[in-house]
Amino acid sequence: MSLRLLRTELGPRAATWSIETPTPGVVLIDVTIEGQTASAPLHWRAGTWSKPPLDLTLDDQGRLVALQFVLQDERVAAGQWTVFPDFDEGLPVFDIAGWPSERYRDETVPVEASRLSGGELALRLGDPQPLGRACGVGSALVMGFTDASTLAEIRLGPLDQDDWAAINAFSYVE
Repeated sequence: MSLRLLRTELGPRAATWSIETPTPGVVLIDVTIEGQTASAPLHWRAGTWSKPPLDLTLDDQGRLVALQFVLQDERVAAGQWTVFPDFDEGLPVFDIAGWPSERYRDETVPVEASRLSGGELALRLGDPQPLGRACGVGSALVMGFTDASTLAEIRLGPLDQDDWAAINAFSYVE
């Protein structure tokens, strides 16, 4: 049950992020979408469950509201660019038909973080897959989808030097 893109909602939006280090070895990356809120949010969570999962917050229509990613005792390695052949600008709206009766939908899938040469933080979900399209919330948040419209990659940034310094200083405990 992968998270599938239903449509892209046009209109100006912006994504902003904060990077916090609540304790050595843990880095929280929180992203919010301007103007988006949810009174009873849905949460799609993905990971191997050896640490807190990637958490996408959606409203009751499937619109992206926020996301959170945690680095825990790990470093972000350099990664390669993936080319997005088709790009839409707007807010991703996900298919929530058949969502469980509770607000959380969990998937066990590896989520790998990497730093791209342009300074972006990239999160790849599962094994590398060819991407058929992408959806960008402003220029700061881009989500890549397979030809079957399933979420496969998320890019944030570019992050500035202070953001990367916080990630590099606190994401790994020796």
